[in-house]
Amino acid sequence: MIQNLFPSQIWKSSLNLENYIKEKILHDIEENFEKNKSYLHPNWNCKIHTSLFEKNNINYSELIPYFKNEYEKFSEQINLLPHKYFIDETWYNYYLSGYNQEYHDHISGENLDLYSIVYFLKLNDEHPKITFYNYTNYHTFYTSNPQIKKIYRSDTINHSIVGMHYNLDVKEGDLIIFPSYLPHGVFVQKNNDSRITISLNIRLHQVKD
Repeated sequence: MIQNLFPSQIWKSSLNLENYIKEKILHDIEENFEKNKSYLHPNWNCKIHTSLFEKNNINYSELIPYFKNEYEKFSEQINLLPHKYFIDETWYNYYLSGYNQEYHDHISGENLDLYSIVYFLKLNDEHPKITFYNYTNYHTFYTSNPQIKKIYRSDTINHSIVGMHYNLDVKEGDLIIFPSYLPHGVFVQKNNDSRITISLNIRLHQVKD
């Protein structure tokens, strides 16, 4: 369903993934992690094991149709015009105790980045979820006017424009789609039970004039 995060539209759904696909991809990621767990992305200001650009020996082909189907439903809901898109890369992030993800976005250079997808493959109630940073200046106005701010609820996404950031409520099996420009991150994990997400970017095909 469509939800409004700040002035941006995002999509959240429970992905009806067949169990054998989920178990296989989870097994492959755990196996890949054991082989490469010392690898941390050298250019990220955080502690996280990721397969982005490196050591990504995972076959995501059975997952991609599910992701595309969700994106196309989202596109229809927000009335995007027909467009040709592609998935540039799919990767996983693997968190243990003390791991985190700094605030970042998925806009990259000359690529025509549209939306990003995160699928929560393994997540429990004690894990940090995902936090979006309010990139607008509206929250400074509300913060400086406490009498105005107090009429807005902090526990509903519909009032997220008021806060500096918003912790999106997600659970294992959920998938979210959000604009690639939207800054997001993950707070430091406090337990050692692995938290695993799969991410990808939706990019527009460039058309020559």
